[in-house]
Amino acid sequence: LLHLITGVSYYKAAVPAEIRIDGYAIDSATAVLLEQTYVHGLGEFAYRNGLNLHGRIRFPVGQSSVSPAVASLGLREHALVAIGGGKDSLVSIEALRSAGVEQTVAWIGGSQLISVCAARTGLPTLNIGRALAPELFEYNRQGAWNGHIPVTAINSAILVLAAVLQGANQVVFSNERSASYGSMIPGTGEVNHQWSKGWAFEQVFGEYVQTHVTADLHYYSLLRPLSE
Repeated sequence: LLHLITGVSYYKAAVPAEIRIDGYAIDSATAVLLEQTYVHGLGEFAYRNGLNLHGRIRFPVGQSSVSPAVASLGLREHALVAIGGGKDSLVSIEALRSAGVEQTVAWIGGSQLISVCAARTGLPTLNIGRALAPELFEYNRQGAWNGHIPVTAINSAILVLAAVLQGANQVVFSNERSASYGSMIPGTGEVNHQWSKGWAFEQVFGEYVQTHVTADLHYYSLLRPLSE
């Protein structure tokens, strides 16, 4: 799942007509999740570059369309909470603290602001590094396609893997409801640069985690019903 979702950073460089997966096969549910994530998550990228990705992105299905049910891993009640250094994630952290839920605050990348903010919570922290292949930057310098990608989808996949490795049964984000609504553009339709922060992604990704990763891992945004 992590391999396939992080691939969006590399797919956008050339927007190839064919996507090929070497070494393993995926089922139809995985293909649906990926196609939605790539098409909608690259919506702003496609609009700004004059591209139409609808109907173009197809992931090859190489397994039965019916996947065997995954078992539970016996994860402990513990929340891995994404912290971004702003008020939204702090609201989630304090709400979980008030509810008595054990938690680890986690972030991806080397932001000093987030690091200081995480330390101030007094909670256990987990900082994960992520590096892009250096060839990608060279391609960009040579004029490859470039633009916005669904970073939250990538971070979600990273934290799901981290939760499995840490034995935590919750991955918690702090996306509020306005993230679900994009801009209506004549001739193009809705374009939402925050699509992977929205309810549609949360639903399909959370369901996929429970059917394909482990049944006892819950992915959700604690602030989904709330507005700014």
